[in-house]
Amino acid sequence: LHRVDRRQRQMCIRDRIMHEDELSFFDRLPDKYSKTLFFYQVFSTKEAIIKTIGMGLYFDVKQINTLEQSTGQDKQYVYQDTVYYYKSKFILNNQLVLSKCYAV
Repeated sequence: LHRVDRRQRQMCIRDRIMHEDELSFFDRLPDKYSKTLFFYQVFSTKEAIIKTIGMGLYFDVKQINTLEQSTGQDKQYVYQDTVYYYKSKFILNNQLVLSKCYAV
């Protein structure tokens, strides 16, 4: 769960956390508000994934592409032969982003 801080400067760390497809999508967004929401969605989702994997900040999150399509309601990320499912959504009028990740 992350509070969306519109004063935050996503440009400073976007290159360190975003996959090249995410960067391309980010750059095509029409305004700062859309970019801020997308940044927090990506950041929150990747944090949920690496916590579930148990890797923490040692994991290179640039290799996770949150834009990849998956079948079903939750998206999938495969790491070391384990499938992790993840999803994120904005709540409270886009003030918070909530991300979950789990393995079955």
